[in-house]
Amino acid sequence: MLTTTLGFPAADLGTYIFTANPYQAGLPPKHTWSKTPIPGVVTLVSDPAKADASFALCPAEAEMQEGPGRWNFKYGEHYVQRALRIPYMYYRKSEVDATQGMLVRDYFLIGFEGGGAY
Repeated sequence: MLTTTLGFPAADLGTYIFTANPYQAGLPPKHTWSKTPIPGVVTLVSDPAKADASFALCPAEAEMQEGPGRWNFKYGEHYVQRALRIPYMYYRKSEVDATQGMLVRDYFLIGFEGGGAY
């Protein structure tokens, strides 16, 4: 079912994307993302009031490509006019010690479909 957003679409889109994220992120301590360099390992916290955000974006390192071509998605081919590759980070719980989080750097790959190609 298609629904429209009456609030702030960018914020709603961000919430939707992060909610759909399949990776389980731990909660790093407050001010973790503002450290330089960002720590590779942290002791995770359980209290959200004492935690930083679960994910951090790296918009200054984002990449954009015009006319990247066709992408396969859900058994069909789709023309993508512009693609964005945006790095983000989170802490994955250690399999050895669940109180420890290891820094993971992954990417959102966003394609703007269409461009009048239909």
